[in-house]
Amino acid sequence: MRRNKFNKYYCKIVLTGGPCSGKTTLTTQLAERVRQEYGDEWQVFTVMEASTLLYSGGVARRSLTTDQLAVWQRDMLLTIFRLEEVFGNIAVNEKRKHTMIICDRGGMDPKAYTKTEDQWHRIIDSLDISEESILNRYDMILRFHTAPRNYYDNVTNKMRREDYAEARKVDERYDSIWNSHPLFFNIPADLDMQGKSDRALLEIGNLIENTK
Repeated sequence: MRRNKFNKYYCKIVLTGGPCSGKTTLTTQLAERVRQEYGDEWQVFTVMEASTLLYSGGVARRSLTTDQLAVWQRDMLLTIFRLEEVFGNIAVNEKRKHTMIICDRGGMDPKAYTKTEDQWHRIIDSLDISEESILNRYDMILRFHTAPRNYYDNVTNKMRREDYAEARKVDERYDSIWNSHPLFFNIPADLDMQGKSDRALLEIGNLIENTK
C-alpha cells in the first residue's frame, strides 16, 4: 500500500468477475461497511463501472466491427484509468485520513471482452503499458462469480447484454485474467450476497490491519 506526501495511506481495490456476480451491489455495500467500521481513519470512494457508463450512450457491442471493437476496448481501458485517477488525485493530496478506492471492475477487465489474446496485447502495446503495470495499479483484487442460472438476470440491468451461457463463458475467463496479482482473492461461488460481503470485508479488514 502506498503513502502520500502527508504520510497517509491510499489504496485501490478491484471487485471483478462475470456478469451478475454482485459486483455493483457489493461495491456500494462494502464502501458503506468500511465507512462504518473504519470511518474514523479511512475515507472511501467508489469508482463506477466504466462499461455501464459508456454503453449507456447507446452502443451495441455486437454491431461493432473487429476494428471498431479494438478501438472501443482501448477507449474503455483509458476510461477506467481516468475514472480511477479522478479519485486517486484526491487521495494523493489528502491530509486528514487514509483513502480507500473501491473499483467496480479494473484495468484487466477489458481483456475478458477482447476477441483474441493478440488483439488485447496490441491494445496495451499501443498505450505503452503491460499487464504487469496494470496489475501494479491495484492493492487487492476480489473476484466474484456469475450467479447460478436460476438467479441470473439480464432484464433488470439494462446494460447487461449477455444471456446466461454467454455470461458463464465470460466469467470463466476471470480465472486467469487477474490471478497473478499477489493479493487476489477468489470469493467462493456458493456464498449468498451476505456471505460474499462478509468474506470481502474480512480481506479488506486484513489489508487495513497490515497498515498498523
